[in-house]
Amino acid sequence: MTTKPFKSAELVARVEAQLRRMPIRSGQGVFQFGPIRLDFRLAEVTKNDEPVPLSSKEFQLLRYLIERAGSSIPREELLSSIWGYDAGTLTRTVDVHVASLRKKLESNPSQPELIVTVPGLGYKFMGSRRT
Repeated sequence: MTTKPFKSAELVARVEAQLRRMPIRSGQGVFQFGPIRLDFRLAEVTKNDEPVPLSSKEFQLLRYLIERAGSSIPREELLSSIWGYDAGTLTRTVDVHVASLRKKLESNPSQPELIVTVPGLGYKFMGSRRT
């Protein structure tokens, strides 16, 4: 097995880029994404220090995406893991819930920065540290 040669400066730059994409974690189960704060232990979400009411499924979906931040998650996986639907089930449930989360969390829901669509696949949580 051969590996490509690389410069240590490039490696450092790539690691720093990955770290910038990670959320600020201020305790077990607590995340901060700019004005959005999530506390998984208390099942609370705030935006600009104001409570954001989420349904149980919206909260489960958000948690699932955050726990896999940066990874593309197929709709089928979300349907199976969150709703318990069998593979091959045709429904817009995931899309409707993502749209609702975007309205509640995104600055501009029509140009999402936190929950992005991966064409032909599903969704990806792209939250990064912002102050």
